[in-house]
Amino acid sequence: MRDLVEGLDYLHKSEICHRDIKPMNILVDSHNVCKYADFGSSEQFKRPGDDTFTDSVGTYQFFAPEMCDEACSSYSGRAVDIWALGIVLYALTFKELPFDHDNETELFRMILHDEVNFNRERKISAGLKELISRMLCKDPKTRITVDEMKNLPWLNEGYAASLAD
Repeated sequence: MRDLVEGLDYLHKSEICHRDIKPMNILVDSHNVCKYADFGSSEQFKRPGDDTFTDSVGTYQFFAPEMCDEACSSYSGRAVDIWALGIVLYALTFKELPFDHDNETELFRMILHDEVNFNRERKISAGLKELISRMLCKDPKTRITVDEMKNLPWLNEGYAASLAD
């Protein structure tokens, strides 16, 4: 996850949104370093500093709530990338997606309205739960940012250097 957070930080600082983060678009190299792949849906910001997008691309199960809301005409590319990475982290942790349905309308309803279920057989640390919860915050304005993630103990404990350095 540290590699993916650093990669996302690099992309966003380069004013690029991936827009299709999912397990299939993450590669692990021979040194066990995770890297993003498949930039077919990626897009550079329209104007420097403006990560606003109006079209919804990517894989439905990884769509952020704001992408599922017909009333929402635009969204932050950074915020939806963070949401999608949160879905990836949840899936890697619990071996299932937090929101999944064969029917697109029902899936979007679930993403928009259902709470993330942490009542699974697998017990997780408070730090991991905090990270997933903040990445999957329904409100994009209060969703965790990459800089905030880089400061969380769960991503830094046991490492000589903090991601925030």
